[in-house]
Amino acid sequence: MIFDPPSTRAEREMTTGTRSATRTVLSLLLACGLPWQAFGQTPAKGLEGAWYGTLEAGSTKLPLVVTVTKSESGIYAGKLESPAQGATIPFESV
Repeated sequence: MIFDPPSTRAEREMTTGTRSATRTVLSLLLACGLPWQAFGQTPAKGLEGAWYGTLEAGSTKLPLVVTVTKSESGIYAGKLESPAQGATIPFESV
């Protein structure tokens, strides 16, 4: 396919005007959209909480729970639990 550029001044001006309008619309969309993105994000909560997972070893599946807490001084601690085995392993720092 061969590109046939606009042959008259009016056609060239129309093409230039369309490009300018397109750039203006895109600029407005970016300017309006970016602040909304910042407000739509939820802040990170850190490590605190209960984390659930499954340890798969061969045909055995063992559910595990890691619970992490944060002291007032900012130190993380917690415990590793294996509900199926009734075992709990505490840890004092992360």
